[in-house]
Amino acid sequence: MGTDLTGGLSEEREHMFATRPDDPEMRESVNVWLWDRDDQVGIPRIGIEAVAERWDAHDVQVNIASADGRVFTRYGVGSAHDPLNASGQATTLGAGPLAFELVEPFRHWRISFDGIVHEWTCADQISGGSPQGEPSARVQVALDLHSAVPPWENGGLLTEARRVLNEQDEGALVGGPRFEQLARAEGTVTIGDVEHRIDGGALRIRRQGVRRLATFRGHAWQSALFDSGRAFGYLVFPPRDDGLPTYNEGFLFNGDGELIPA
Repeated sequence: MGTDLTGGLSEEREHMFATRPDDPEMRESVNVWLWDRDDQVGIPRIGIEAVAERWDAHDVQVNIASADGRVFTRYGVGSAHDPLNASGQATTLGAGPLAFELVEPFRHWRISFDGIVHEWTCADQISGGSPQGEPSARVQVALDLHSAVPPWENGGLLTEARRVLNEQDEGALVGGPRFEQLARAEGTVTIGDVEHRIDGGALRIRRQGVRRLATFRGHAWQSALFDSGRAFGYLVFPPRDDGLPTYNEGFLFNGDGELIPA
Protein backbone atom coordinates (compact mmCIF):
# COMPACT_ATOMS: atom_id res chain seq x y z
CA MET A 1 0.00 0.00 0.00
CA GLY A 2 2.79 2.44 0.90
CA THR A 3 2.88 5.10 3.57
CA ASP A 4 2.55 8.84 3.00
CA LEU A 5 4.63 10.33 5.82
CA THR A 6 3.05 13.74 5.25
CA GLY A 7 -0.38 12.38 6.13
CA GLY A 8 -1.75 14.78 3.56
CA LEU A 9 -0.57 17.84 5.51
CA SER A 10 1.11 20.77 3.78
CA GLU A 11 4.87 21.04 4.16
CA GLU A 12 4.30 24.60 5.38
CA ARG A 13 3.00 23.08 8.62
CA GLU A 14 6.59 22.05 9.39
CA HIS A 15 8.13 25.48 8.81
CA MET A 16 8.66 27.95 11.66
CA PHE A 17 7.40 31.50 11.87
CA ALA A 18 9.94 33.56 9.95
CA THR A 19 9.13 36.71 11.99
CA ARG A 20 7.35 37.57 15.23
CA PRO A 21 3.60 36.87 14.97
CA ASP A 22 1.27 39.86 15.39
CA ASP A 23 -0.83 38.19 18.10
CA PRO A 24 1.18 38.46 21.36
CA GLU A 25 -0.36 35.17 22.57
CA MET A 26 0.66 33.24 19.48
CA ARG A 27 3.24 30.55 20.15
CA GLU A 28 5.00 27.80 18.38
CA SER A 29 6.82 24.85 19.76
CA VAL A 30 8.77 21.72 19.03
CA ASN A 31 8.85 19.13 21.80
CA VAL A 32 10.31 15.61 21.75
CA TRP A 33 10.02 12.61 24.07
CA LEU A 34 12.72 10.00 23.37
CA TRP A 35 13.58 6.47 24.47
CA ASP A 36 16.58 4.21 23.79
CA ARG A 37 16.71 0.44 23.32
CA ASP A 38 19.47 0.03 25.92
CA ASP A 39 17.55 1.99 28.57
CA GLN A 40 20.74 3.71 29.73
CA VAL A 41 19.49 7.19 28.83
CA GLY A 42 16.03 8.58 28.20
CA ILE A 43 14.74 12.04 27.40
CA PRO A 44 11.31 12.49 29.00
CA ARG A 45 11.04 15.89 27.34
CA ILE A 46 13.23 18.30 25.42
CA GLY A 47 11.62 21.29 23.82
CA ILE A 48 11.26 24.96 23.02
CA GLU A 49 8.18 27.15 23.49
CA ALA A 50 8.32 30.46 21.60
CA VAL A 51 5.71 33.10 22.55
CA ALA A 52 5.26 36.22 20.43
CA GLU A 53 5.13 38.68 23.35
CA ARG A 54 8.79 37.93 24.13
CA TRP A 55 10.01 36.69 20.79
CA ASP A 56 13.70 37.34 21.39
CA ALA A 57 13.88 34.85 24.27
CA HIS A 58 12.24 31.41 24.05
CA ASP A 59 11.49 28.97 26.85
CA VAL A 60 13.86 25.99 26.95
CA GLN A 61 13.19 22.72 28.73
CA VAL A 62 15.67 19.84 28.85
CA ASN A 63 15.04 16.64 30.84
CA ILE A 64 17.46 13.71 30.60
CA ALA A 65 17.41 10.63 32.82
CA SER A 66 20.14 8.00 33.22
CA ALA A 67 19.74 4.40 34.35
CA ASP A 68 21.62 5.07 37.61
CA GLY A 69 18.88 7.37 38.88
CA ARG A 70 20.46 10.70 38.00
CA VAL A 71 18.54 13.35 36.09
CA PHE A 72 19.89 16.33 34.17
CA THR A 73 17.64 19.33 33.66
CA ARG A 74 17.59 22.84 32.35
CA TYR A 75 14.55 25.10 32.63
CA GLY A 76 14.65 28.75 31.61
CA VAL A 77 14.98 31.00 28.59
CA GLY A 78 17.52 31.31 25.84
CA SER A 79 18.21 33.89 23.17
CA ALA A 80 16.28 33.02 20.02
CA HIS A 81 18.19 31.72 16.99
CA ASP A 82 17.70 32.98 13.45
CA PRO A 83 15.04 30.64 11.99
CA LEU A 84 16.09 31.11 8.34
CA ASN A 85 18.33 28.72 6.43
CA ALA A 86 20.56 29.61 3.48
CA SER A 87 17.57 29.39 1.14
CA GLY A 88 15.51 31.81 3.23
CA GLN A 89 13.17 29.15 4.63
CA ALA A 90 12.28 29.16 8.32
CA THR A 91 13.57 25.71 9.30
CA THR A 92 15.13 26.21 12.75
CA LEU A 93 13.59 26.75 16.16
CA GLY A 94 16.46 27.45 18.51
CA ALA A 95 17.11 29.14 21.83
CA GLY A 96 20.36 29.35 23.77
CA PRO A 97 22.08 25.94 23.72
CA LEU A 98 19.15 24.05 22.11
CA ALA A 99 18.08 23.86 18.46
CA PHE A 100 15.61 21.87 16.39
CA GLU A 101 16.35 21.81 12.67
CA LEU A 102 13.93 20.73 9.97
CA VAL A 103 15.92 18.74 7.41
CA GLU A 104 13.02 17.29 5.39
CA PRO A 105 9.36 17.98 6.23
CA PHE A 106 7.60 15.09 8.00
CA ARG A 107 10.64 12.87 7.46
CA HIS A 108 13.80 14.14 9.12
CA TRP A 109 14.51 16.47 12.06
CA ARG A 110 17.77 17.12 13.90
CA ILE A 111 18.23 18.02 17.57
CA SER A 112 21.35 19.64 18.99
CA PHE A 113 22.12 20.77 22.53
CA ASP A 114 25.36 21.76 24.23
CA GLY A 115 24.98 23.31 27.65
CA ILE A 116 25.47 23.24 31.40
CA VAL A 117 22.60 21.68 33.35
CA HIS A 118 21.56 20.80 36.87
CA GLU A 119 22.40 17.29 38.05
CA TRP A 120 20.10 15.79 40.65
CA THR A 121 18.09 12.58 41.09
CA CYS A 122 14.85 10.97 40.02
CA ALA A 123 14.05 10.35 43.71
CA ASP A 124 14.30 14.09 44.37
CA GLN A 125 11.92 14.78 41.51
CA ILE A 126 9.40 12.25 42.78
CA SER A 127 9.51 13.74 46.27
CA GLY A 128 8.76 17.19 44.86
CA GLY A 129 12.24 18.61 45.30
CA SER A 130 14.07 21.03 43.07
CA PRO A 131 17.67 21.25 41.85
CA GLN A 132 20.07 22.96 44.24
CA GLY A 133 23.00 25.24 43.50
CA GLU A 134 24.25 26.34 40.12
CA PRO A 135 24.20 24.13 37.00
CA SER A 136 27.49 22.25 36.81
CA ALA A 137 27.12 19.24 34.49
CA ARG A 138 27.85 19.54 30.78
CA VAL A 139 25.50 17.67 28.45
CA GLN A 140 25.70 17.41 24.67
CA VAL A 141 22.94 16.00 22.47
CA ALA A 142 23.20 15.22 18.75
CA LEU A 143 20.20 13.30 17.45
CA ASP A 144 18.45 12.60 14.17
CA LEU A 145 14.76 11.72 14.03
CA HIS A 146 13.50 9.82 10.99
CA SER A 147 9.72 9.58 10.90
CA ALA A 148 8.18 6.11 10.82
CA VAL A 149 4.44 6.88 11.13
CA PRO A 150 2.23 9.47 9.41
CA PRO A 151 1.52 12.56 11.53
CA TRP A 152 -1.56 12.53 13.70
CA GLU A 153 -3.30 15.90 13.64
CA ASN A 154 -5.54 16.33 16.65
CA GLY A 155 -9.14 16.34 15.53
CA GLY A 156 -8.16 14.95 12.15
CA LEU A 157 -9.44 11.40 12.65
CA LEU A 158 -12.81 11.57 14.41
CA THR A 159 -15.68 13.97 13.64
CA GLU A 160 -16.67 14.32 17.29
CA ALA A 161 -13.08 15.02 18.36
CA ARG A 162 -12.83 17.74 15.73
CA ARG A 163 -16.13 19.29 16.90
CA VAL A 164 -14.99 19.37 20.54
CA LEU A 165 -11.73 21.10 19.62
CA ASN A 166 -13.51 23.62 17.39
CA GLU A 167 -16.39 24.48 19.73
CA GLN A 168 -15.14 23.99 23.31
CA ASP A 169 -12.20 25.10 25.45
CA GLU A 170 -10.37 21.85 24.70
CA GLY A 171 -9.17 23.51 21.50
CA ALA A 172 -7.32 26.17 23.53
CA LEU A 173 -5.93 23.48 25.84
CA VAL A 174 -4.44 21.62 22.88
CA GLY A 175 -3.04 24.94 21.66
CA GLY A 176 -4.56 25.31 18.23
CA PRO A 177 -3.25 23.42 15.18
CA ARG A 178 -1.16 20.57 16.57
CA PHE A 179 0.14 17.25 15.35
CA GLU A 180 2.44 14.57 16.66
CA GLN A 181 4.60 12.07 14.80
CA LEU A 182 6.46 8.94 15.89
CA ALA A 183 10.01 8.48 14.63
CA ARG A 184 13.15 6.37 14.91
CA ALA A 185 15.94 8.13 16.78
CA GLU A 186 19.69 7.78 16.50
CA GLY A 187 22.73 9.76 17.61
CA THR A 188 24.50 10.49 20.88
CA VAL A 189 23.87 11.89 24.33
CA THR A 190 27.11 12.80 26.13
CA ILE A 191 27.00 13.42 29.88
CA GLY A 192 30.30 14.76 31.13
CA ASP A 193 32.88 12.64 29.33
CA VAL A 194 30.61 9.59 28.90
CA GLU A 195 29.04 9.18 25.47
CA HIS A 196 25.86 7.14 25.06
CA ARG A 197 24.91 5.91 21.60
CA ILE A 198 21.18 6.25 20.99
CA ASP A 199 19.20 3.75 18.95
CA GLY A 200 15.55 4.08 19.79
CA GLY A 201 12.44 6.07 19.08
CA ALA A 202 10.80 9.39 19.72
CA LEU A 203 7.53 11.25 19.68
CA ARG A 204 7.74 14.72 18.15
CA ILE A 205 5.11 17.41 18.74
CA ARG A 206 4.66 20.36 16.40
CA ARG A 207 2.31 23.15 17.44
CA GLN A 208 1.50 26.69 16.25
CA GLY A 209 -1.35 28.55 17.89
CA VAL A 210 -2.71 30.22 21.00
CA ARG A 211 -2.68 28.01 24.06
CA ARG A 212 -4.69 28.77 27.20
CA LEU A 213 -4.38 26.33 30.10
CA ALA A 214 -6.58 27.90 32.79
CA THR A 215 -9.16 25.07 32.61
CA PHE A 216 -6.65 22.26 32.08
CA ARG A 217 -7.63 19.28 34.24
CA GLY A 218 -4.97 16.82 33.18
CA HIS A 219 -4.95 14.15 30.48
CA ALA A 220 -4.05 10.57 29.62
CA TRP A 221 -1.60 10.52 26.72
CA GLN A 222 0.41 7.58 25.45
CA SER A 223 1.95 6.28 22.24
CA ALA A 224 4.36 3.58 21.12
CA LEU A 225 6.33 2.55 18.05
CA PHE A 226 7.28 -1.11 17.80
CA ASP A 227 10.10 -2.84 15.93
CA SER A 228 7.52 -4.31 13.55
CA GLY A 229 6.57 -0.80 12.42
CA ARG A 230 3.20 -0.97 14.11
CA ALA A 231 2.24 1.90 16.39
CA PHE A 232 -0.54 3.50 18.39
CA GLY A 233 -1.30 6.77 20.11
CA TYR A 234 -4.12 8.41 22.01
CA LEU A 235 -5.01 11.54 23.97
CA VAL A 236 -8.04 11.84 26.25
CA PHE A 237 -9.08 14.50 28.75
CA PRO A 238 -10.93 13.68 32.00
CA PRO A 239 -14.72 14.11 32.18
CA ARG A 240 -16.00 17.67 32.33
CA ASP A 241 -17.89 18.97 35.36
CA ASP A 242 -20.66 20.30 33.10
CA GLY A 243 -21.33 16.90 31.54
CA LEU A 244 -20.39 17.89 28.00
CA PRO A 245 -18.33 15.38 26.00
CA THR A 246 -14.62 16.04 26.02
CA TYR A 247 -11.69 15.34 23.73
CA ASN A 248 -11.06 11.62 23.17
CA GLU A 249 -9.13 10.43 20.11
CA GLY A 250 -6.48 7.94 19.12
CA PHE A 251 -5.07 5.86 16.29
CA LEU A 252 -3.63 2.50 15.33
CA PHE A 253 -1.00 2.05 12.65
CA ASN A 254 -0.32 -1.36 11.10
CA GLY A 255 3.11 -0.44 9.73
CA ASP A 256 1.86 0.55 6.31
CA GLY A 257 -0.80 2.81 4.85
CA GLU A 258 -2.82 5.33 6.86
CA LEU A 259 -3.65 5.84 10.50
CA ILE A 260 -6.72 3.92 11.68
CA PRO A 261 -9.01 6.10 13.85
CA ALA A 262 -9.63 4.84 17.40
